Amino acid sequence: MKYVFIIIVIALFLYRENSILSVSRYTIKSPKLKKKTVIAQISDVHNTRKSGLRRKLWKQIREENPDLICITGDLIDSRRTNIPIATEFASQLAKIAPVYYVTGNHEIRSKRHREIMDAFYRTPMNILEDESYVIDDINLIGLNDFFNVPSAQREELFTSIYQSLKKEDMFNMVMFHRPELFNAYCDNEADLVICGHCHGGQFRIPFIGPSYAPNQGWLPKLAEGLHQKKNTTLIVSRGIGNSLFPFRFNNHPELVIITLQPENDVEL
Repeated sequence: MKYVFIIIVIALFLYRENSILSVSRYTIKSPKLKKKTVIAQISDVHNTRKSGLRRKLWKQIREENPDLICITGDLIDSRRTNIPIATEFASQLAKIAPVYYVTGNHEIRSKRHREIMDAFYRTPMNILEDESYVIDDINLIGLNDFFNVPSAQREELFTSIYQSLKKEDMFNMVMFHRPELFNAYCDNEADLVICGHCHGGQFRIPFIGPSYAPNQGWLPKLAEGLHQKKNTTLIVSRGIGNSLFPFRFNNHPELVIITLQPENDVEL
């Protein structure tokens, strides 16, 4: 009986850990910006089965009243793909603000890739596949995930695509699923890159941090949060759902709110 009680307690704890929505807020200032823009970033939803979590997320985003919503990949999960849930969720988000989306590794590697993308193109989302979209003083660059690209070629490919899409006189913001190419983002002087992919390290060890991330290995340095180097800022979302591992530990699902504003703006 004691062990049954322990199992129940652990199950309830893990359910709570994976159902609480946290909100992280970052402010980025730049002389290239002329007006304030609020961005809601969502990543790695993975067709989450928690309808309550999806409702919390939608409600929180509505309360934040962002100017745009950015989805940085893995809206679906290649192991349990549910296209109608993903498209309905995206359509609901588009009622709040314009939605911009880039693929993650799960969309790219899925055997249903073309079906998924055809369905996404029928939603109100703006889909960026190695292309850019100008929004006031922001040049929003969206890249397809590099799942099918050999690791040794990824930095060179990022450089090639980014250089063809950047605008020298604008704030160049990149939506891309992967954070591990941070050095390439910095070398190319991207102003802001927003990513996901790492699920916050899945298990966050107290006093140590994220345990593991794909393409980074154990104790990854770029699994969550804000990172700055040279003139580049990288923001890595912990994401919403789970994939291969069905739960998180010490790592709540995360909505990221980014405020872009002119360098001399003063918060009241």
